[in-house]
Amino acid sequence: MKQMEDDVSRLIQNFSRFSHFIKRRSRNADLRTGEIAILRCIMHHTDGPDGEIKPSQISALMGLQQPSITPSLRSLEERGYVRRRNSDQDRREVYFSVTEKTREMAAEERRRTAQMFAGLAEYLGEEDTRKLMEIMERISRSNPAPRITAPDGDAAVSRLSPGRNKNHNSNCRRMESDRRLKV
Repeated sequence: MKQMEDDVSRLIQNFSRFSHFIKRRSRNADLRTGEIAILRCIMHHTDGPDGEIKPSQISALMGLQQPSITPSLRSLEERGYVRRRNSDQDRREVYFSVTEKTREMAAEERRRTAQMFAGLAEYLGEEDTRKLMEIMERISRSNPAPRITAPDGDAAVSRLSPGRNKNHNSNCRRMESDRRLKV
């Protein structure tokens, strides 16, 4: 029992460290996580460089209430990441699209991410990289996410993410299955 608790603690620490490792290498310091998610949503769910989407569509795709994304859209617009356009037919209807600044940032982020993971694969070596990929593929294939029960039989935890609520996990899984992230 004690060994299992120690292993779980180490697993949590290592996931946390890896998460921080990834975040530290991201150069989008001026963007919050929610803003990045909005940009990804817009990029994935619009066609072409000038594709547009309504805030109500963004919030529905992300499983959020529209008022919760409005401040982020306003901030993204002010900083030049998205462009707002009012409908010609109904001035109350608003559309958003990403700007060239966002497309360039996304391309640079993809390049940096590929570089970072190439470095990780080189550091781990071929055998350990394959082992890591197999484990990650096994975890990502498990849909719905495996339910893990605490050693004392309490609180089932989904996706190894303590503190997350059921709706959050459901929304994330829906978003993950709806799109491939581009930013």
